[in-house]
Amino acid sequence: MKCGRDEKLALLLAAGYSVERSAKQSRMAGRTAYRRIEDPVFQQRVRDIRAKMFDRAAARLCHLGMKATRTLEALLDSHSETIKLAAARELLGAMVRLRTITEFEDRLRALERGANVNLFET
Repeated sequence: MKCGRDEKLALLLAAGYSVERSAKQSRMAGRTAYRRIEDPVFQQRVRDIRAKMFDRAAARLCHLGMKATRTLEALLDSHSETIKLAAARELLGAMVRLRTITEFEDRLRALERGANVNLFET
């Protein structure tokens, strides 16, 4: 990285802003920004930042998922039969979806082992 402006440019690009907007907010000429995005080291920095952003978002979603699960669990004790039924349906549906995904992941891992490949490596 050349300077703080490059880091800001990488951060904005990783967040999904356009090259033009990222350059402007980084106080950098558009042509300079386009030159930076051609640099493999800079491209890797953008990918690294994006991966960290994704990891943080995924962690937050996991936390919120636990909170949502507790909410559904509490709704199972509602006085309203309609609310109880809706919560039960949602929980059962989530269980089926989770089981489907888990089975798929297990099958994919078995295929990877058989092919001696890890499809999740970058």
